[in-house]
Amino acid sequence: MKHLILLSFLFFAFAGAGNVFAQSADDPSIESRQALAEQMNEIRPLRQQLESAVDKIAGKLPEKDRKALTKNILSSVDDKKLETVSVDAMVEIFTEAELKRMVDYFGSDEAQSISKKLVIYQGMIQPEIVKMLDKALMEARIGKSEIKP
Repeated sequence: MKHLILLSFLFFAFAGAGNVFAQSADDPSIESRQALAEQMNEIRPLRQQLESAVDKIAGKLPEKDRKALTKNILSSVDDKKLETVSVDAMVEIFTEAELKRMVDYFGSDEAQSISKKLVIYQGMIQPEIVKMLDKALMEARIGKSEIKP
Protein backbone atom coordinates (compact mmCIF):
# COMPACT_ATOMS: atom_id res chain seq x y z
CA MET A 1 0.00 0.00 0.00
CA LYS A 2 2.89 2.31 0.81
CA HIS A 3 4.21 1.86 -2.71
CA LEU A 4 0.79 2.54 -4.24
CA ILE A 5 0.50 5.82 -2.33
CA LEU A 6 4.05 6.79 -3.28
CA LEU A 7 3.48 5.88 -6.92
CA SER A 8 0.30 7.96 -6.96
CA PHE A 9 2.10 10.88 -5.34
CA LEU A 10 4.96 10.74 -7.84
CA PHE A 11 2.58 10.43 -10.79
CA PHE A 12 0.56 13.47 -9.79
CA ALA A 13 3.61 15.46 -8.73
CA PHE A 14 5.26 15.05 -12.12
CA ALA A 15 2.04 15.17 -14.10
CA GLY A 16 1.09 18.48 -12.55
CA ALA A 17 4.55 20.01 -12.79
CA GLY A 18 3.30 22.83 -14.95
CA ASN A 19 0.16 23.98 -16.64
CA VAL A 20 0.95 24.61 -20.27
CA PHE A 21 -1.86 24.22 -22.76
CA ALA A 22 -1.83 23.95 -26.53
CA GLN A 23 -4.64 26.20 -27.73
CA SER A 24 -8.14 27.18 -26.85
CA ALA A 25 -11.09 24.96 -27.68
CA ASP A 26 -12.12 27.20 -30.60
CA ASP A 27 -8.76 26.70 -32.35
CA PRO A 28 -9.20 25.47 -35.95
CA SER A 29 -6.82 22.55 -35.31
CA ILE A 30 -9.08 21.02 -32.66
CA GLU A 31 -10.55 18.39 -35.00
CA SER A 32 -7.10 17.33 -36.12
CA ARG A 33 -5.86 17.27 -32.52
CA GLN A 34 -8.87 15.17 -31.53
CA ALA A 35 -8.16 12.63 -34.27
CA LEU A 36 -4.45 12.51 -33.41
CA ALA A 37 -5.20 12.13 -29.70
CA GLU A 38 -7.54 9.23 -30.46
CA GLN A 39 -4.84 7.67 -32.64
CA MET A 40 -2.33 8.14 -29.84
CA ASN A 41 -4.72 6.48 -27.42
CA GLU A 42 -4.92 3.47 -29.74
CA ILE A 43 -1.12 3.27 -29.96
CA ARG A 44 -0.55 3.70 -26.23
CA PRO A 45 -3.76 2.94 -24.34
CA LEU A 46 -3.75 4.30 -20.82
CA ARG A 47 -5.31 1.02 -19.64
CA GLN A 48 -2.13 -0.87 -20.61
CA GLN A 49 0.01 1.63 -18.72
CA LEU A 50 -2.25 1.29 -15.69
CA GLU A 51 -2.09 -2.51 -15.86
CA SER A 52 1.71 -2.37 -15.99
CA ALA A 53 1.83 -0.11 -12.94
CA VAL A 54 -0.59 -2.32 -11.01
CA ASP A 55 1.35 -5.46 -11.96
CA LYS A 56 4.54 -3.82 -10.74
CA ILE A 57 2.94 -2.95 -7.41
CA ALA A 58 1.31 -6.37 -7.08
CA GLY A 59 4.68 -8.00 -7.75
CA LYS A 60 5.86 -6.70 -4.40
CA LEU A 61 3.11 -8.56 -2.53
CA PRO A 62 3.07 -12.20 -1.51
CA GLU A 63 2.05 -14.45 -4.42
CA LYS A 64 -1.31 -15.30 -2.85
CA ASP A 65 -2.37 -11.62 -2.67
CA ARG A 66 -1.33 -10.48 -6.15
CA LYS A 67 -4.33 -11.56 -8.20
CA ALA A 68 -6.83 -10.15 -5.73
CA LEU A 69 -5.14 -6.74 -5.63
CA THR A 70 -4.84 -6.60 -9.40
CA LYS A 71 -8.48 -7.62 -9.86
CA ASN A 72 -9.74 -5.16 -7.24
CA ILE A 73 -7.88 -2.18 -8.65
CA LEU A 74 -8.47 -2.87 -12.34
CA SER A 75 -12.15 -3.74 -11.88
CA SER A 76 -12.75 -0.34 -10.31
CA VAL A 77 -11.46 1.50 -13.39
CA ASP A 78 -13.97 2.83 -15.90
CA ASP A 79 -12.10 2.20 -19.16
CA LYS A 80 -14.33 4.43 -21.26
CA LYS A 81 -13.99 7.34 -18.84
CA LEU A 82 -10.24 6.82 -18.60
CA GLU A 83 -10.00 6.90 -22.40
CA THR A 84 -12.15 10.03 -22.63
CA VAL A 85 -10.15 11.85 -19.96
CA SER A 86 -6.88 10.85 -21.63
CA VAL A 87 -7.92 11.93 -25.13
CA ASP A 88 -9.46 15.19 -23.87
CA ALA A 89 -6.30 16.02 -21.93
CA MET A 90 -4.10 15.39 -24.97
CA VAL A 91 -6.32 17.62 -27.11
CA GLU A 92 -6.15 20.38 -24.53
CA ILE A 93 -2.44 20.17 -23.76
CA PHE A 94 -0.62 19.25 -26.97
CA THR A 95 -0.37 21.15 -30.21
CA GLU A 96 -1.18 19.50 -33.52
CA ALA A 97 2.53 19.29 -34.35
CA GLU A 98 3.31 17.70 -30.98
CA LEU A 99 0.56 15.13 -31.39
CA LYS A 100 1.79 14.27 -34.89
CA ARG A 101 5.29 13.69 -33.49
CA MET A 102 3.91 11.61 -30.64
CA VAL A 103 1.96 9.41 -33.04
CA ASP A 104 5.00 9.02 -35.30
CA TYR A 105 7.33 8.24 -32.42
CA PHE A 106 5.14 6.08 -30.19
CA GLY A 107 3.87 4.21 -33.24
CA SER A 108 7.41 3.12 -34.15
CA ASP A 109 8.92 -0.26 -33.29
CA GLU A 110 11.71 1.46 -31.36
CA ALA A 111 9.26 3.33 -29.14
CA GLN A 112 7.30 0.15 -28.47
CA SER A 113 10.53 -1.52 -27.36
CA ILE A 114 11.52 1.49 -25.25
CA SER A 115 8.11 1.53 -23.56
CA LYS A 116 8.51 -2.09 -22.50
CA LYS A 117 12.02 -1.46 -21.21
CA LEU A 118 11.00 1.66 -19.30
CA VAL A 119 8.93 -0.51 -16.97
CA ILE A 120 12.04 -2.55 -16.18
CA TYR A 121 14.14 0.61 -15.81
CA GLN A 122 11.63 2.18 -13.44
CA GLY A 123 11.51 -1.03 -11.42
CA MET A 124 15.26 -0.93 -11.03
CA ILE A 125 15.47 2.69 -9.89
CA GLN A 126 12.25 2.91 -7.88
CA PRO A 127 13.60 1.19 -4.73
CA GLU A 128 16.38 3.75 -4.45
CA ILE A 129 13.99 6.65 -5.03
CA VAL A 130 11.66 5.25 -2.36
CA LYS A 131 14.56 4.99 0.09
CA MET A 132 15.60 8.58 -0.60
CA LEU A 133 12.05 9.88 -0.25
CA ASP A 134 11.46 7.86 2.93
CA LYS A 135 14.65 9.30 4.42
CA ALA A 136 13.71 12.84 3.41
CA LEU A 137 10.23 12.43 4.90
CA MET A 138 11.66 11.07 8.13
CA GLU A 139 14.13 13.94 8.29
CA ALA A 140 11.33 16.43 7.77
CA ARG A 141 9.22 14.70 10.38
CA ILE A 142 11.69 14.12 13.20
CA GLY A 143 14.72 16.16 12.27
CA LYS A 144 17.90 15.25 10.45
CA SER A 145 20.03 14.77 13.55
CA GLU A 146 17.65 12.12 14.97
CA ILE A 147 18.05 9.70 12.05
CA LYS A 148 20.71 7.04 12.40
CA PRO A 149 22.21 5.33 9.35
